[in-house]
Amino acid sequence: MDKFHIDQISSNSETQPYVLVGIVISSEYISSFLQFLEHVPSSSGLVYLVTAYENTPMDPQSLDKLSQHTTMPITLMGDAVQLEADNIYIIPPDQDIVIEGRHLSLIDAQLSDSFTKPVDRLFCSLVNYSERFVIGILFVKETLENSIGLETIRQVNGLIIREFREITSSKPDENLKLTQNEYFVTPQIMPELILKHIHNDLSKSSVEDDREKLFDLLNQTTGIDFTFYKEASILRRIQRRMVMHGFNQLPDYINFLEDKPNEINALRKDLLIGVTQFFRDPEAFHTLSEKVLPLVFEQQKVGKQIRVWVAGCSTGEEVYSLAILLKEYIDNIKVHYDIKIFATDIDKESIQTASKGEYRDSIKKSVVASHLKNYFTRQKHNNNYQVNKEIRQMVVFAQHNILKDPPFTQLDIITCRNMLIYLQLKMQRKVISLFHFALRSDAFLMLGPSETLGKLSSMFKVIDRKWNVYQYKKMNQWLTTTSFGMPSHNIETKSAHKNKVITRLKQTERMITLDSIYTKLIEEYVTKFIIIDENNEIVHINGNASDYLIIPKGKPSHNLFKMIPEYMSVMIKTLLHKVRKEGKELSYPNFSIMNGKISKKITIMIKPFVINSLEDNLTIIFFEDESIKHNVAEERVEEKHLLDLDTTITQQIKDLENELYHAKETLQATIDELESSNEEFQATNEELIVANEELQSTNEELVSVNEELLAVNNEYQYKIQELTDLNNDMTNFFVSTNIATIFLDAQMNIRKFTPAVTKIVNLIELDTGRPISDISHQLKYEELVSDAVNVLHSNLELEKEIQSKDGKWFSIKILPYRTSDNQNAGVVITLIEITELKRVAEELLILSYSIQQSPGCILITDLDRRIKYINTKYADQTGYSMNELIDKELELYSDLLGEDQIEDIWNQVCLGEKWVGELMNKRKNGELFSEMVSLLPIINEQGETLHYLRISEDMTDQKNTLEMLHKSEMLSAVGQLAAGIAHEIRNPLTALKGFTKLIDRNTDKKNYTQIMLAELDRIETIISELLILARPQKLNFENADVIGILQDVIMLLDPQALLNNVEIVTKIAPGIPPIRCIQNQLKQVFINIVKNGIEAMPSGGDLVIKVRINEDNNIWMSFTDHGMGIPQDKIAKLGSPFYTTKEEGTGLGLMVSYKIIENHQGSIDIRSVLGKGSTVEVILKT
Repeated sequence: MDKFHIDQISSNSETQPYVLVGIVISSEYISSFLQFLEHVPSSSGLVYLVTAYENTPMDPQSLDKLSQHTTMPITLMGDAVQLEADNIYIIPPDQDIVIEGRHLSLIDAQLSDSFTKPVDRLFCSLVNYSERFVIGILFVKETLENSIGLETIRQVNGLIIREFREITSSKPDENLKLTQNEYFVTPQIMPELILKHIHNDLSKSSVEDDREKLFDLLNQTTGIDFTFYKEASILRRIQRRMVMHGFNQLPDYINFLEDKPNEINALRKDLLIGVTQFFRDPEAFHTLSEKVLPLVFEQQKVGKQIRVWVAGCSTGEEVYSLAILLKEYIDNIKVHYDIKIFATDIDKESIQTASKGEYRDSIKKSVVASHLKNYFTRQKHNNNYQVNKEIRQMVVFAQHNILKDPPFTQLDIITCRNMLIYLQLKMQRKVISLFHFALRSDAFLMLGPSETLGKLSSMFKVIDRKWNVYQYKKMNQWLTTTSFGMPSHNIETKSAHKNKVITRLKQTERMITLDSIYTKLIEEYVTKFIIIDENNEIVHINGNASDYLIIPKGKPSHNLFKMIPEYMSVMIKTLLHKVRKEGKELSYPNFSIMNGKISKKITIMIKPFVINSLEDNLTIIFFEDESIKHNVAEERVEEKHLLDLDTTITQQIKDLENELYHAKETLQATIDELESSNEEFQATNEELIVANEELQSTNEELVSVNEELLAVNNEYQYKIQELTDLNNDMTNFFVSTNIATIFLDAQMNIRKFTPAVTKIVNLIELDTGRPISDISHQLKYEELVSDAVNVLHSNLELEKEIQSKDGKWFSIKILPYRTSDNQNAGVVITLIEITELKRVAEELLILSYSIQQSPGCILITDLDRRIKYINTKYADQTGYSMNELIDKELELYSDLLGEDQIEDIWNQVCLGEKWVGELMNKRKNGELFSEMVSLLPIINEQGETLHYLRISEDMTDQKNTLEMLHKSEMLSAVGQLAAGIAHEIRNPLTALKGFTKLIDRNTDKKNYTQIMLAELDRIETIISELLILARPQKLNFENADVIGILQDVIMLLDPQALLNNVEIVTKIAPGIPPIRCIQNQLKQVFINIVKNGIEAMPSGGDLVIKVRINEDNNIWMSFTDHGMGIPQDKIAKLGSPFYTTKEEGTGLGLMVSYKIIENHQGSIDIRSVLGKGSTVEVILKT
């Protein structure tokens, strides 16, 4: 057994992957697996991963049997392990595995969104780990035809080995049954087969020098650049072709390919894997029907047009499956939609097969009977099934290279199943980006079950993870030509067809070049003929063909039908079609042609022209002159197939109609593609033009950035590989974290701890495994152990704030430690120092109380002037609550400033300056009041303005006090003035009055003297009023009825009111008590107020007098007229000395009234609305 060993498969590097062998065992085939183990070398260098076929784990007795048949260590997986060569690892069937580098870990299959069967989970994990060596062994009875795991191994050309009990020989080459890379062998020879497979592997290093030459040859001959495909898969298939032809070295096989064009075509078919079938993965189509189609039809219910692209359609089974699914959905909802399915593939032959829609009888295995009945027609001549015309008309097939050709656009659904797995990662991302570009907003993408979006997952939203159904997400990124699959150089696309034609012409010309002797013989003895290729391009002309050919107008062309007269084209087209279809010679005799003005008859004979060295389908056309034939003495009679032109033309018309139908389909697809592409290109053209200069100027920078990104990407990949080791992850986390953490098991023993905890708890590395109760700590927390035990048993977390012995504060949290099966296996204790946090919190609390209880009104807004906070004083002052003002915009009021000046205030504050001044504010009841306001920004440490602060103080009481002081000073001054005036003019007035009485005796001057006496009485009254203001008088208060005084005044002034058409209306509440007052002075006040009210209404009106007891239990009186009113700017001046609003007035009446009411400890308030009237309110204390 020692001769079987894998040399240099796995190096000593810890990052080099091992060769893994996946083994699936059914319980009834344990004995076969034991036979396999007995023949496995103990030092093969391989790693064996074993799982049960059923969802039940292996019993201990079976494990004991395994150890008796091999010397290799056997590990029953329960946790993550580091893989070692020549080891066997038993994987629980209910667990999924993750293999990274040499590290293997387990994940609960129910939590990993993985496959349901152990065989699928194991084999797919092997493919994700390494595509170079994928080996799967089955010891099961079932064939597993629909196994996703086996299909995944087949797609990467891996090795599949099954047990075959009837084989007994020990030589694998003679006794194995081979289907591609699937072997059926006995357990005894399986190890030798595995080692031989690995030794014979065509590694990358062995073909490094010839790889580029091989791919160039494939690209030149097939038009497909296989450098973008996964190299391991490509080389594996090349190796298989090499083995079939007996080659061991790649250069020899390349030489063979250059000499055998047919082998290139066979290799191309082998490399383009066309595995497909109808309704492959029925559950996937069910997901499409239930989760995707309802959304698509809802999105397009307005336009009722749905566009679908099936990329990599192969021979069309999946395309027609999708078309049937859409047709069924339309029939169910009974609403017509225009559905266009674009089906593309790089293989022209597959497209031709798919376009016919004809399939073998074997499709009955995958197509249900109802679908066969409704959507297929059985062909009588060969028993094949053909897709019905209504389904075929929904599909447009086209040859398309997804890596080079522009995509279809404005699509609702794209399906690309099991194609991306053959492409390199870079190309996968490019194709996914292309799909994202091609989809409409909120459209859908469906990939194969083994394919993922990788790093481009942010471009799509997951609809179904198992079957990889995704929905488009909008991305704010620039799109370049390469991001949606356009070629880098337009010149390549424009000249591709031209180069292909030139190459074909040169090859044809080179291959039909003859010696000069043969050329002369043909010219002399062979009738005139023309050789054309499959595209009707003329490749050779013999003899003078000017009678049958014309030079076309315009651009020169080698096409036959542009160089023959129109009257010949129908007949020749018909003959050509018949010859190419049936592959036999045809003739048409006695065909009349015009040579100038002379008509002559010729025989046209067409036959296939085969040259062994060429694969081109050539055809030769002979033109024989009938006149020459009749002059020949002995005519050689030979049997020829003559053409029934009418019948043939009819058939040709039918064939042409079919071709025209397919051409229309292709043309319509091209038109749709060009229209949608044109719209997209026009939309992006301006952006590309604008961006062109910038892109050109930054090209070098982008190149350097790209190199840096490549370096960073390599480093990132390396980091990912390193971070797979869970133990290293935890170690790095523990070292780097500042959170003190202790892990305890169920017995309160220490399992792990972070270095940060050693500052609080006296722990060292040797304390691992010791009880936590034996460890001292710096906390004032004697209940630590008991609390941890309570958390373990109660399954409830605990959080406390604990002080240490040195005065620091910590937030301690104790949580249960849960395992993957939701069992409590211990507790986790975390400690975070919060000393500084508590200090800041206390400071914030003090600051909050200070602001809330501040005697000043405080308001804070955001930068949009929306209120975010008011303190209690502000709420009390205005009557608003916080909820009523939150997020309301702060408005500034002023009766002195305009809107521009208020905006200047905000501009000053926005610039970071403080503003102080007097503004108005409005209470909730609408009352305006004056405030001294400070506005300033709240700025952080970085100098950024965060909020605006408004601090204010109510100025109402202060202003009233100042106003009263001002009036008092004014009254004092007026009093002094009045005393002087009264003293100086009273004596002369007395003398004048006496002399006037003497003059009164003279009757002739009696009228004049009466006037003089009246005026003197008026002056004396003014002087009396001035004396009231001038000096304090002895006030004799006595109880009196205010209502009686008021009614006396009304009776006194009622005649004057009637003369002015004024009606005095009284509304006096009952129960008005008497007060202590001076009756004459109150009468004087009432007379002044009532007279003013009468005089304010020259056109008449109502003077309403109201009297009642107010809420302060005082007498409230109001006098309301309906006159012209008083302007607001004059109301404040009322009561000032010698200020009046009447033409004949002294201004002393109201001033005296104010003085009298003040002496009675009352108040007077005057309110007026211009144009509506005035109200005088008098309040007298009871």
